[in-house]
Amino acid sequence: MTDKQPLLTPLLRWLMFAMVLANIARSMYSILLPIYLTELGASMVQVGLVFTLSSVVILIL
Repeated sequence: MTDKQPLLTPLLRWLMFAMVLANIARSMYSILLPIYLTELGASMVQVGLVFTLSSVVILIL
């Protein structure tokens, strides 16, 4: 009988856990950034400009 390796090794489980945390952080960033910018006194146009510029930078990279 051959021993099969488990599909989810401990290292892969840690990687998946880290990816879940990274996705939660990214989701919180997109929700909380406009609130933070408006608290700093930015207008809605400026908040939109921040998101537009960040999207353009991601597209270029």
